[in-house]
Amino acid sequence: MNAIELAIFKVRPDVDEASLQAAIAETNRWLATQPGFVLRRHGVGDNGERVDYVEWRSMEHATAAAERFMSAAETQAYMAAIEAGSVSMRHFGLLP
Repeated sequence: MNAIELAIFKVRPDVDEASLQAAIAETNRWLATQPGFVLRRHGVGDNGERVDYVEWRSMEHATAAAERFMSAAETQAYMAAIEAGSVSMRHFGLLP
């Protein structure tokens, strides 16, 4: 069963949109090399909160990648752009 990884967060006030988009692009390149990766989407709410949606081929792929994500060089700029303490991340099984 495919899995959904959903993170909701705020961007630090000192991070401009161009810098955020560059960090997202770098992270996208890393994700594309990860076993089980299917797709990633981003969104922004009226209140400025962001959503990061990633789909994986299985929950095992999702959780393994989440562990690697924290130490990957390609994800550091993205993580640095996120306001500390603002992240809510969950995993869900994708229903048919």
